Amino acid sequence: MLAEKTTYTVRDLFDNLDITLTQFSKDSGIDAETLRRIRDGKPAYSSTANKMLNHLSQVYARRLGMDNVEGINIQVSRRARTKK
Repeated sequence: MLAEKTTYTVRDLFDNLDITLTQFSKDSGIDAETLRRIRDGKPAYSSTANKMLNHLSQVYARRLGMDNVEGINIQVSRRARTKK
């Protein structure tokens, strides 16, 4: 069981799942390899990260989002990089 905290790491959230990553993948509709990459700090699209966090919120029955989960590396689109 995951202790109640003000902030969490994405690694802690995955390490404390009561289901396998494969089952979480099926339930969330996100490819298991994509979830492994996010867990390991690789870049992810914000839409995928939000979908994952929404499902984690359901699993843990608490609000989880970009403001209280650390370790999610959001990929910046090429278009956004060239505008800077």
